[in-house]
Amino acid sequence: SAHDGVLFTRVLAFSEALITAVHVSVDGEPVGKGRPAGGPLYVLPWDPSLYLKGLHTIQVKVEDSAGRSWVREQRFTLEDDLIPGFGLVQSFLLLTDHYVLGRAAFVFTVLMNVGGLMAFRFTRLSVREGLPAHACLALQLVSRTDAFFYSLLLFNLCTAVGEAAASPDRSGPRQQRPCLGRNAPGFSSGPWFIGELIDGHKGACFAFGVFVDGHYLEGSLTYVVGVIQVRKPTGCFPAAHFLPLNLPLFQMLFFNMPLTAYLCWSVHHRRRGHTFRSHFRKRGCSWTPAAVHLVMLLLLIWQAQSCHFLLETYGLMSFLMSPVRTWALGLGLLLVYRAWTGPSSLLQETRNAAPS
Repeated sequence: SAHDGVLFTRVLAFSEALITAVHVSVDGEPVGKGRPAGGPLYVLPWDPSLYLKGLHTIQVKVEDSAGRSWVREQRFTLEDDLIPGFGLVQSFLLLTDHYVLGRAAFVFTVLMNVGGLMAFRFTRLSVREGLPAHACLALQLVSRTDAFFYSLLLFNLCTAVGEAAASPDRSGPRQQRPCLGRNAPGFSSGPWFIGELIDGHKGACFAFGVFVDGHYLEGSLTYVVGVIQVRKPTGCFPAAHFLPLNLPLFQMLFFNMPLTAYLCWSVHHRRRGHTFRSHFRKRGCSWTPAAVHLVMLLLLIWQAQSCHFLLETYGLMSFLMSPVRTWALGLGLLLVYRAWTGPSSLLQETRNAAPS
C-alpha cells in the first residue's frame, strides 16, 4: 500500500498476549520492524524496486510479551510472466477448478445410481457365484419391484435433474443476474427447498444456485463442500454464500446411494425368508446384520439432523417444502418399512424373473 508516496508492507499478527515486535526480512536481509497501525495490523516502509526481478522470500517473525515467537515465510514475485512452482497438493488446491471437479463427481454418482437401477430393470445381468451374484440378485429384486424402482428413480432425478437443467453463464457477474434472463436455469426440476432465504425475501435453492428476490445467485462449491452450519442471513446480502452447503454430492453419497444399497440388502433377505428381527433371534448370529442396520440408522439420523438444521435456519416453510431433505427422510423411512413388512406378493414378480 502507499501513503504520501511511501510504499508500505502490511502484516496481520495475532496473539493472546501483547505483541512486542514484528520483524520483517526479505531473502534473509532485514527490512525493519513493523509499527502498530491499529488492531492486528502492522506496517513498515519498503522499496519494491529492489525486488523487481526473480523469485523472493519474505519472512515475518512475531514476538509477544509471554516470550513466544512465530516465524512465517511466503514466496513472492513482482514479474508478471514468472509463475512460482507449487507442490502437488498446493497446485491441486490453488489451480484446480473445484466447481467443475465437484460437478463431474456429482454427475458420475448420479449415473451410477440411476443407471444401475435402469440396467437391472430392463436387462438380465447375472453372476453365478459369490458376493457379486448376491449383489446382482438384490439389485434385480429392487429394480423390478415397482414400488421401490419408481420411488428411487424419482427421488434421484429430483436430486439430480436440477443440475442438468442448469446452464448459467459463468462469465458474467456472479452477484446478481435476473432470473428470467436467457442464461438462467429453468424451473423444470424440483428445488432442494423453498423458503425465506433472506429476511423478507422468499426464494428457491437448487443444486446449481438459488433464485431469490427476482435474481439468480450462482453456487460455487456446493457440489463438494460438507455441512457448514451458519446463521440465517439478514438484510440484502447474497444468500448463495450462506446456504447450508451439505448439497448434491454429499446427498448422493451419504443418503441416496446407501438407501438404495440398504433396500437391496433388505429385500434380498426378505426373499430368503428373513424378517427384520429374525437375525437377532438365532443363536450365534453374525454381527453383520446389526452393523448394516446401525449404519442405515446413523444415516437416517444424519438426514433428520439436516432437516432440523433447515428448520432452524430457514424456518417452517423451508422445512415443509424441501423434497431433498424432509420429503426424502419420509420416503426413506417408508421404503425401509415397506421392504421389511410389505406383503410377500410384492416380490413375486421378481422372484420369477431373478436367477436362482
